[in-house]
Amino acid sequence: MSIELLLTFIAFAFTASITPGPNNLMMMASGSVFGFRKTLPHITGVVLGFAVLLSAMIAGLGLVLEGLPAITIGVQVIGAGWLFWLGLSLCLSAKDHSAVTRHIPSVTSARPFRAIEAALFQWANPKALAMTASCAAAFSALAPSVVLRLTVMVTVFSVIGALTSVLWTLVGCRLAKLLATGSSAYIAQLVMGLLFIATSIGLLIV
Repeated sequence: MSIELLLTFIAFAFTASITPGPNNLMMMASGSVFGFRKTLPHITGVVLGFAVLLSAMIAGLGLVLEGLPAITIGVQVIGAGWLFWLGLSLCLSAKDHSAVTRHIPSVTSARPFRAIEAALFQWANPKALAMTASCAAAFSALAPSVVLRLTVMVTVFSVIGALTSVLWTLVGCRLAKLLATGSSAYIAQLVMGLLFIATSIGLLIV
C-alpha cells in the first residue's frame, strides 16, 4: 500500500466530510433544535449508512447504478418527499412557542432522525452518492485486495465522518444557546424546518 496515496485519500475524506452538504446541515439543524444527545442516533445512522454505501460502491454497485439511473432517481424522490415531511413538521411545531422554550415536543410530530432513517437517507443523498462513487473509482489502486481496500477506506471515512458530524452538531448546539428563548427560539426552529425543506428540494434538482 502506497503511503502517499493513503495520505491523499485521508485528505480527500476529510475535505469531503467537513464541507457543507445535506448530512452536515441537517445535523447542525438537529443539534440546534433537539440538542446533542438526541442527535446521537442521527450521527450514528449517517456514519453507518455511509459505510454501507461506500462498501457497496467499492464492491461494484456504482457500475450497476450507471446502467440503471432510474433506480437512483426513484430513491432520491422518495427520500426528498420524506425529508420534506420532516421539515414541514418542524415548521408546524415552531408555532408552539412554549414547547420550543421548554425543549419538549409540541403537539406535532417533529422529532430528530432515528439511526435507521439517517442510514437510509444516504442512498438518497446526492453528495454521498457522488462521494462514494468517485472515491471507489479514484482510489482503486489504494490496495490490491478488494477486502483490504474496503476495510481501509471505510475505516478512514467512518472515523473522520464521526468527528466531523459531531463538530457540525456542536455548532448547532452552540447556535441553540445563542437563540435559546422566546421569538429567537421560534425563528431558529422555523429556519431549521425550512432548511430541511430546501434540502429536500435540492435532492430533486441536483
